Amino acid sequence: MLKPYRGLIAVFIVFLLVSVVHFLWEKSYLRPNSRYKEITEKYTKLVRENPENAETYFKWGEELENISKYEEAIEKYKRTAKINPKNFEAYRSWGYLLLNLARYEEAMDIYKRAVEINPSLDRLYQNWAVALEGLGRYEDTIDRHKKALQLNPEDDYNSVSLGLALGNLGQYEPAKKQFENAIKINPKNDKTYLYLALTLNRLALYNEEIENYRKAAEINPENEGIYYYWALTLIDLGRHEEAFEKFQKAVEINPKSVRTYESWAASLEKLGRYEEAADKYEKLVKINPKEYKLYLDWAYCVKKLDKHRAAVHIYKKAKEIRPDSPELYSLLASSLVEINKIDEAKEEYGKARELFIKQGREEAAKTIDELLKLLVSKR
Repeated sequence: MLKPYRGLIAVFIVFLLVSVVHFLWEKSYLRPNSRYKEITEKYTKLVRENPENAETYFKWGEELENISKYEEAIEKYKRTAKINPKNFEAYRSWGYLLLNLARYEEAMDIYKRAVEINPSLDRLYQNWAVALEGLGRYEDTIDRHKKALQLNPEDDYNSVSLGLALGNLGQYEPAKKQFENAIKINPKNDKTYLYLALTLNRLALYNEEIENYRKAAEINPENEGIYYYWALTLIDLGRHEEAFEKFQKAVEINPKSVRTYESWAASLEKLGRYEEAADKYEKLVKINPKEYKLYLDWAYCVKKLDKHRAAVHIYKKAKEIRPDSPELYSLLASSLVEINKIDEAKEEYGKARELFIKQGREEAAKTIDELLKLLVSKR
C-alpha cells in the first residue's frame, strides 16, 4: 500500500528550490536586446575607469542576471569575489545562479565559501543542501538542514526541509515529527499537510493520512496533488468510488493531468470496468498523442469490449508513432482476424515476422509462422 516516497521528494525538490529561484523568476522577464548593449557599454566604461571596483562588477552581474544572461553574470560575480573575497552577496548570487543552472558541484563549493563569511544565515545551509540533493548525496543534506533549523527554528520552511530530507532516507517517524512541528509554526500551509499525509502513508497510519489530505484541501482546494494522492490511498483501501471522486476533482483542477488519468484508467481496468477505462485512455491520448503505450492500453480495453474495429483503428494510430514495433503489428493482425480481414492480417503478421528477424528474435518469428499457418487453414 506504500507509494514511492522518492516521487514525493521529486515534488519537494521544486518546493526546496522555490526560495532559491524566487528572485530569479521575478527578474527573468523579457527585455529588448538593446538592454544588453546598454548594460555592456555602461559597465565597460565604469570598469575602464576603475578596474578594481568590486561593487561595479557586482552590479554588472545583477543587471545581467535581470535579463537572464546567467553565464555572463556568473563571471561578474566571480570577478567581484576575486577582488573582494569577503563580499558575501557575490557568493550568494553566484550560488543561486549555479543552482538555477543545475551545476551542483560548483554550487556546493560556493556555499561552503559563503558560510565561512556569513555562518548565521539559515538559507545558505538550505541552498547548500539543495546542491547536495542534486548530486544524490542525500545523507549529507541532513546536517545542513539541521543547521538551518538551529539558526532559525521559527521558520516552518526549515522544519519542512528537514522532514523531507529525512523521509527521503526512509526515516519516516522523525520526518513526521518535523512536519508536525512545521504545522505548529504555520498551520496554513497546505503543502506541509500533504507531506505529512504522504509520510503517514509510509507509516501505514491511513486514517490520519486521509485526515491530513482533508485539512490540506480545506486550506487549498485548488491543489491537484492533494486529491491525486488522496485518491491513490483510497484505491489501496478498496474505497474505489470515493477515489474516483477525488480523481474527478483533480482533473477538474488540471484537465491535462496525465498522472491522474493514468491512475484512474488503470484502477478502472483492474476492476474490469473497461468502457470507463477506455474513456480515460482516450482522454490521455488526446493529452499526450505521442505516448505509444497509451494506445496499447486503450486498445486492450476496447478489445475486452469486443470492439475489434475500434482496436484496429487505435493500433493503426500507434503504428504512426512506433512503426518499428513487431509486437504492435502482431496485435493489429490479431484484431484484424477478429473482424475477418484475413488477408490484411496476414500482411501485418508478415511485417511483424520481418521485424522480429531483423531484431534477431528468431523464436518470436517462429511464433508468427505458426499464426500464419492457422490463418491459411482459416482460408
